[in-house]
Amino acid sequence: MVEDVHAVERKRLPSPCTPLQLKREVITITTLLILFLISSAILIGISIPLIQRRVGPNPFYSFRVRRTMEDPKVWYPVNAYSGRRLFVVGVLVMIVATALYFVPDIDVAVYASLVGVIAIGGLIVAVVQSVRYLNRLTTEPQTPF
Repeated sequence: MVEDVHAVERKRLPSPCTPLQLKREVITITTLLILFLISSAILIGISIPLIQRRVGPNPFYSFRVRRTMEDPKVWYPVNAYSGRRLFVVGVLVMIVATALYFVPDIDVAVYASLVGVIAIGGLIVAVVQSVRYLNRLTTEPQTPF
């Protein structure tokens, strides 16, 4: 049997992607990497003062719920705890975004989705853990030292 020469050539072509489309995809994924790294750096940057207990009660920035706003003795430990969680999420997103960036032939949508799931999932876990810590801290009987 004689195979069609064009059919063999079509089988060898990796994808119908033009060089311009490939360049756009590389630029897009690089742009996403930069955005993920910047947002992670911001998350880490805002978490450090919380961890160090340098942010007092305020209406703008922190783990702000009624119980923390009412009592500075609750405010500082809860914000330090949530700050540590935010720090971990920021570092994790940086690592995942950078590692996936170097995966050969990763689709831009897959890249963005995976890093986005890590970021949003990490933030959800951080909030849940912080609320649980707040509940433990405010419901346990206080023992004098």
